[in-house]
Amino acid sequence: MNSPAAETSFRPMCAADVEQVVALAGSLKDAPQWARAAYLRALDPASAPRRIALVAVKAAGSVVGFAVAS
Repeated sequence: MNSPAAETSFRPMCAADVEQVVALAGSLKDAPQWARAAYLRALDPASAPRRIALVAVKAAGSVVGFAVAS
């Protein structure tokens, strides 16, 4: 039997992930409640401050976690 961690991978967030990230953040009371546009700005390499955005993804492709840092 595989552990849950073995079924999860991490990769850079992309624009196609933003809807799932916004929905996930909305379901978590302690998560930042950023607008969709704020996540898209975090993905823009020309945006300041520079940020890194990652997602945790299950094998089926669903986003189960995320992190954005500057």
